[in-house]
Amino acid sequence: MTVNSARDASALRLKEALGDDEFNQVVIKYQTMPYSSPERGKYFRNMADLVSVSEETLKRSLREYITIEQVRIPKHTSFNPPNYQKSIPEFYSESFAVYGCTHIPYQKNAMLDEFIYTLRSEKIQDCFAIGDIGEYRQNSRHERDRHPLPGDIGYKESIMAIKEHIGIVQDSVSRLNIFAGNHERKVYRSNDGGADWITELSDSRFDDKVTFYDTEYGFIRHPENDGIKLTRIEHLSKGYNKNPLQSAHLKSKGDRGLATNASEFELFNWIYAHNHNGAVGKGAMGWERYISLGTFANPDYMDYLHHGQGGYPQWNSMWVFFKKGKFNYIGL
Repeated sequence: MTVNSARDASALRLKEALGDDEFNQVVIKYQTMPYSSPERGKYFRNMADLVSVSEETLKRSLREYITIEQVRIPKHTSFNPPNYQKSIPEFYSESFAVYGCTHIPYQKNAMLDEFIYTLRSEKIQDCFAIGDIGEYRQNSRHERDRHPLPGDIGYKESIMAIKEHIGIVQDSVSRLNIFAGNHERKVYRSNDGGADWITELSDSRFDDKVTFYDTEYGFIRHPENDGIKLTRIEHLSKGYNKNPLQSAHLKSKGDRGLATNASEFELFNWIYAHNHNGAVGKGAMGWERYISLGTFANPDYMDYLHHGQGGYPQWNSMWVFFKKGKFNYIGL
């Protein structure tokens, strides 16, 4: 790197003072730590003091260093869970449950208890958690951009609570498949090099019945229901395509893709989360039925989101299970 100014020189002086390995952690933290977190401000003030410059001067120098060196956040390779799928998955199941938006540790325990009871009593084969299984305290947008979420539970405690929930569901079904939601996408912990949500939630206690999918949707083939044998599941969050036909199941390709003619699609049901509003209705042009899931979050948490804090205009609790060719809606 060629030194062209006093600004980039401060980054080099910090690198010389800390050594390569520790300086690389500074670069990673600069790119990953939430901008509004108090920890970020304190950390970089301390780093700036080491080289006797202001915090803003050091940050400008780091930006210049990163640009010149083209530094990128390294891939997290120290732990590769065996059940980590990136492709768009397709399943076959004769009995399955779909739920989402538990937002642990802000869950409604009574509803989760009923959920677990139903999984066991109905002998459900497969369970699909379609996003926002956790709130991920301190990584939550609600925490960073608004004001602290209610309660005093921390990030690590949140992760422990989510893992406990996964373990309970694992013991209640034959297979548990966990998909990403917008809250999972916001998980970027800087304390170990930027671990993703799958790394954070993976645990040796989980057996091969638990699979994490780093995608927002998939397809389930199942026995016929009102002439339909395919259901799409999805976490429908901001930034993703809200038209199911734009990434539907094509007859010609046998997978998914774009098309404008509805006759090219295999008819499917569409189950989605994120809206926190349980509802069922008729679809159109290539998709047969829509099923919008509710939330498992507790009323205090939802009141926090809705009363002057944005969120959604209406919320309720609902999840669904399929058995003997029929969809059953719990919570409506």
